[in-house]
Amino acid sequence: MKPVKAPTIGEVKERIRNMRSPEQKRKNKDGSVSTHKMSYEGDEKEGYYVYPTIFPNKDGGWTDYLSDGESDENWEKTYQEAKKRGEVIKVPNESLAKDLAAGSWKPTVKLKKKNIPKII
Repeated sequence: MKPVKAPTIGEVKERIRNMRSPEQKRKNKDGSVSTHKMSYEGDEKEGYYVYPTIFPNKDGGWTDYLSDGESDENWEKTYQEAKKRGEVIKVPNESLAKDLAAGSWKPTVKLKKKNIPKII
């Protein structure tokens, strides 16, 4: 049996971006919108995993088990929902897991040269 090749960082970021379509946006209390809110967990022995904590529903609503507070039970429900949807991703280390949970998976925005401010 061939060994399974670990995904590259770019492939992991792309997988996270592809979990949701651009039309699936949840309005947050502060007026911003989110398609994902990522978290991570794990340890050196078992490995590290990243997963979303909000989930779009077919009716246009969202499931957010953490909206009632961050209890162990709510975190377990969140992880199990992500697992059920195939949205738990194993990553090689805590540093990467932490970066992905903080949003490093988001695409970079390239500014056109005329929009870059001059530094005097």
